[in-house]
This record gives sequence, C-alpha cells and structure tokens, in this order.
Amino acid sequence: MALNPHQQKAVDTIHGPVLILAGAGTGKTRTITHRIANLVRHHNVPPEAILALTFTNKAGAEMKERLRSILGEDVAKRLLAGTFHRFCLRVLRRWPKEAGLRRDFTICDQREQTAHIQVALQLAPRNVQERFSDAFALLSAVSNLKSAALMRPLPEPGVDPLADLVYAYNKRLRSCNNVDFDDIILLAVQLLQGHPELRAKINEQYRYILVDEYQDTNQPQFQLIQALAGPDRNICVVGDDDQSIYGWRGADLNNILDFDRHFPGATIIRLEQNYRSTQTILDAANAVISNNRNRHPKKLWSALGGGDLIRLIALPDDCAEARWIAEDLFARKALERLRYEDFAIAYRTNGQSRALETELRSRRVPYQVIGGQEFYDRKEVRDLLAFMKLLVNPDDEGSLLRILNQPPRGIGPKRLETLDEALPQEPSLFARLGKAHTVTALPTSAQQAATTFHRAVLNAAADLGPQPTSNRFHRFLDEIGYRDHLLRQYKDPDERMQRNSNIQELLSSLDRFHQDHPKASLADYLEDQALASDQDRVKDQTKDGQGVTLITLHSCKGLEYPHMYLVGAEDGLIPHQRSKEEGTLDEERRLFYVGITRAQQSLCISRAEQRRKFGKTLRCLPSPFLAELPEAACREITPESEAADEDQALDQARDLLRKLFDHAQP
Repeated sequence: MALNPHQQKAVDTIHGPVLILAGAGTGKTRTITHRIANLVRHHNVPPEAILALTFTNKAGAEMKERLRSILGEDVAKRLLAGTFHRFCLRVLRRWPKEAGLRRDFTICDQREQTAHIQVALQLAPRNVQERFSDAFALLSAVSNLKSAALMRPLPEPGVDPLADLVYAYNKRLRSCNNVDFDDIILLAVQLLQGHPELRAKINEQYRYILVDEYQDTNQPQFQLIQALAGPDRNICVVGDDDQSIYGWRGADLNNILDFDRHFPGATIIRLEQNYRSTQTILDAANAVISNNRNRHPKKLWSALGGGDLIRLIALPDDCAEARWIAEDLFARKALERLRYEDFAIAYRTNGQSRALETELRSRRVPYQVIGGQEFYDRKEVRDLLAFMKLLVNPDDEGSLLRILNQPPRGIGPKRLETLDEALPQEPSLFARLGKAHTVTALPTSAQQAATTFHRAVLNAAADLGPQPTSNRFHRFLDEIGYRDHLLRQYKDPDERMQRNSNIQELLSSLDRFHQDHPKASLADYLEDQALASDQDRVKDQTKDGQGVTLITLHSCKGLEYPHMYLVGAEDGLIPHQRSKEEGTLDEERRLFYVGITRAQQSLCISRAEQRRKFGKTLRCLPSPFLAELPEAACREITPESEAADEDQALDQARDLLRKLFDHAQP
C-alpha cells in the first residue's frame, strides 16, 4: 500500500527539526521505517549514523524487523534502535569512570530501590519518616527530586531533609555498585552535558535522531534529546499529544506542545488518516478530545466507512454490568461467528476486573487478564535473578541479602551486624562473608556457613563462565540446596510443579538469549531483563488464542481490538476522583480517548448506577465524558432492547436455516 501524501511528506522531510503528529491508528510505524529507509537508500546516510529512540523494546524490534524487509538484514542490523534506557546504558558502559561509576555496576528494579531507600530512610529525621510512610510515594518524591537536580542542584546537606534522603539513597546505591532507572538517564545526561568532548563524539556518530512516542518524554529525556540533536539539529520526533496519559510518571506534555519553540524553524506534519477504526468511532473520539484546549488541533478520519453506532448502556450495579457484558459478549460471539480473541474489556482500575472474571468463568468464557501478577514478580524468579546479579556484581548487597538465607544458613541480622562491626575495613558485605572465619564473636556454625556460601558463589562464577547455560545453573541451584528448599515450602504438587516450571522458564530464556546473542555475557542478559518496559511486559502477556482480553485503559495504549467494551464510565472512575483533586482532568479525557480509539469495528460503553466501594454500596453518576459524545454516533440501549434484538437475530437465523434445509430437500 502506498504512503498517503502526509506520510510521504514526513518521509521526505529529512533535514532540520521535524514534529510528526501521528494520531491513533495513522500508520506511525510504517511512516517511521520508510523515513529511515529513505535516509539510507536515497540520501546515502550510513545506518550507523541513525539513532532511533523508543519507549519499548518491542517498538524498537518491530522497527528493525520492518527495515529488514525493506533494506535487508545486513543494513538493518547496523541501525541502533532501542529504548532511552538502553541507549543511555550504552553511553555509561562506554564511559563509566567519567560518569562516576565502576565498570561492573548493575541495575536495581523497583523492589530493590524500595529496599535501598528504606535503609536510607532509617537514618532520616522522624518527620521525614512520618511524611513518607508509603513506599510508592517516597520513591516518586525521590525520583522527582533527582530529576529536578538536572535543572537546579540539590540543596547542600543539612538544609532540606528530603534532599538529605536523596544523598543517603544515592550513597547506598553506589556502595552496592547499583544504579536505578532514573540514574541511567540522569547520569548519561550529566555526562554529556559535563563533557563537551564526549558529546561531540556522540553528535558526530549519530547525525540523524528519531524519537518515538515523544508525548511521553519527561524532563531528563528532553535534556538528552537536546544534547543529541547537535549542531545539525536533524531531530525528528513522532507523537500524539492527545495520547499523553503518563503525567503521573513524570511525562511532560509541554515537550510536544512546545516543540517548535524548543527547536525554532521546526516543520510540523499531521497524520490524520486512521487505518484502524470506523468513522463513527473516530467521530466520537474527535468530539471528546476537542474539549481539551491545550493541544495540537487534529481530526482523525477513516476511509473504512461509518460502521455501527456506539452502544451506551446503564446497568443497576457493577455486578449487573459484569453479568450483562458477559452475556452480550457470549451472544455476539455465537450470532456473529466471532472469536473470543476479537473482544476486549477495558476498565480504569484493576479492581474492576473481579466481577467480570466471575461472570466470564461462570459461562466458561476463556479470558486473559493483562497486568496480573507478572512472571518476574514471582518469588523463585526474583531469587534466581538475585543469584545471577550476585555472580556479576558481588557488591550488590540487595541481591545478596535476598538469597543469603535461602536455604537458611543461620546468618541473620544480628550476625550480619557483628560482621559489620568486626570487619569495617572490608569494602562490602560479600567481602566480609569471606572473612567470617576470622570473627571470633560469631558461632563456629555461622563462620562456616558464611565462608561456605562465599566460596560457593566464587566457584559458581568461575564454573558458569561468561556465558552460563541453563544446565550449569540447574547444577548450581542443586549444589546450594535452593531447589529443595523452595519446593519444601509448597505442599500442593501442582504449586510445586509450577514453581519448578518457572525456574525452568527463566533459565530457558537465558539459553534463548545466548542463541540470539552468541557473544553476550550474563551481565548482558541481566541488562536485557532489567530494561524490559511495562509495555513490553503487557505485549508479552497479550497472546492470541487466550480468549477475551481484560485490560486497564493505561495498558491498552498501542493495542487494538475488533470489538471493545469500555466499562465503568462513571464520575470518580473515569475521570478518576484523584484527577479532580490534582487538576488532571485533561489527562483523564485523553485516557478515555485512548480507550475509544482502541476499537476497530464496534464499541460499547457501560456504566453502573451504583457500585460497591470500600465495603459500601455507593450511588454513581455518569462520567461527564459521556455528555461529550456526539448523539449521531451513539445509541442508548437497555438489556431488554438488546435481548429483543438478539431474539430477532436468532429467529432470522432459524428462518434462513429452515429455507436452506427446505431447498436442499429432493
């Protein structure tokens, strides 16, 4: 299929700053890949001179896969396309000393961040401890302050208690030879800003920069983009301000709204032809989002025809809502000869899925919940990753403490404190374990357990080598008794089998990684695991053949489904009550818009007149966004009217079968 005129203009405009406003379903990825191919094929730009920054590994991989089909394998593999974090990590690995890091540093995830910050919090004043009793709020506050330090330095120690906490947290990270996710970008930006000669090398290497999902960038990412743009300013960003739904994560909408101010003389190109949805669905989406004033004007249109009207239904309560949706979905699947995989049910909060799951199960409707407990959140998976991290970075105290007593070795907090006091000159806890036999204050059993564990880790690191296989890891786990210890904790045979299967799955992924990257090390594998984004996890969970998809509105961004149910369209859910208090109503409207534009052929929006919340049944008001839908695009229905329509459809089907049968008689 040929590019449309606006896509072609985006492909052909290769010099200077360019903003491509790509509305939902407008062929963004196709446009980006053709633009890169145009640079390489018609303007003799070497692939190595192009840098494409994405928010998910999946997006980078899809981009390279499409380029493979256009330019061939040899050219595509020379292009660097990946996430902000992956690129910045590449910079830090190249110049660790200049960034103030040791070469073998490892990345800690959110749980490990929480553990580090709680250690730092214990040293903070009581008023700070009381202010941040919630770990998520504390992490968010620390992250925001660290990011703000790019614009203005942190106060001197002793001036601001929260800044002091950041200092203590950063010190803790460095003592464990760790970086967190904020550090990966912040340290890379500081490195490029503070070392003009290194920035010049990067600018010389990457002469054409492309940024995907620009509406989701935060201030550190914006600063990185400015550093990368270089003197030529061949920077092309692609995004849609109407789909900016991550303000709560720090995304700055002004980055895309003010692009032409940040990069004077920028060319702005709008992609408005939608290839996903019917015009009726787009009319509804356009009408809703037009109520946001702070946006780039655009209007999606489709050549796919009008399509079905959007159905709006109000049910007595949340249980009745879930029951009706399950019944309606079940009937439509049968009458229209659809697959369960054609349907998705989207909601604002995870708690809304429970009633839906109950009703789908009662009808034996297969379904998958996206965003449930992730594979990488399971205990045995986190344990095994901690073992791997310790082999790569023995100073990673968080990983060490996680697995030191699995199985139990009698080295608890008091004995670790004894080690700290007896061996303050040793640089890390792991080093102190290796000298435990010299600490007479420890019982002989604890001395032996500590030194045996220390030796086992060193031997395993030597035995496993730079590219360990799953078989070697299985042997290591059996030698230290971990597998038996894990399985003893679960009496249910099925549970034990599942836990063991999870270990096998992780180790199989290690083998697959080495097959795909023959020269990669265990450290490379761990980085690949650490840098997988939330959206990567969502798309990994979304598998064909798994039934109806149940998914939050935030998680469904970037996905599409033939038939959508958007449930809980009530004031306080969408928009969320918190948005009224925080003044983020526009972002909630964008979230509603994202939900609408996931639907390809049909959309049903439901609400409950009362809902069970916090143990109480509360009356619910319709979402104000419902009043923004155009009447011409919608029809209000009731359970009775839909049942009548279904009965009429069944009667018509029976009549048709009867006529076919009569016609076939001799």
